[in-house]
Amino acid sequence: ERVLDGIVLGVGGAFFMLVLGSEWQRIGSAFSYLMYISWIIITAFVILFIYSVKKPDLLKKIIHAVSGRFTRKWESRKIEKFAQSIDREVDNFHQTMADFMSHGKGGLIFGLIFTTLFWFCEFIIVSLLLLGLGQPPIFIESLIVQLVIALVMMIPLTPGGSGIAEIMFTSLYGLFVNSSILGILVVLWRSILFYFNILLGLVSGLIIVRREAQGPD
Repeated sequence: ERVLDGIVLGVGGAFFMLVLGSEWQRIGSAFSYLMYISWIIITAFVILFIYSVKKPDLLKKIIHAVSGRFTRKWESRKIEKFAQSIDREVDNFHQTMADFMSHGKGGLIFGLIFTTLFWFCEFIIVSLLLLGLGQPPIFIESLIVQLVIALVMMIPLTPGGSGIAEIMFTSLYGLFVNSSILGILVVLWRSILFYFNILLGLVSGLIIVRREAQGPD
């Protein structure tokens, strides 16, 4: 799932940077640089994971090298066990991706299509909210801003991107949206895309727990 997200956002970022290059100037150089850096990091990770389908040993070496910097003070047995778990997960990822490439190409294509539709629907929500608030939509600007936010939030700096998403949204949309409705727009956007999902997950979890607790009739 994350790999598909990375592919869609990476390709989308490259497309918008080439086709809508002049629009980037409106969001400021600081956010543009942040978007470029995030795009480079995500694209590099996607290329690495795709390449690891053929060369899983390369991914193992990189992960071992990175994790080794954080496990220097661990006991040797714990380090060895951790290294084995890394190898096992990389092998599982390699096998899964190989199966997708060889036997599940149709599913992979449909996955990319629906992932693209998913992100497109997320990106136009703000414009629909603006219409509901009696304001003109900003489809092109919103696509750029949402792409910047999505790329930055792909890097897990905070749980769910809390705080970062709201700050970036306010800073970027403040360039295009009337300040009198910016606050309510942030609340509506974040509630629909994040907190409402948490509520649905909580309700679904409680229903499942209750069903399992009751047992079979």
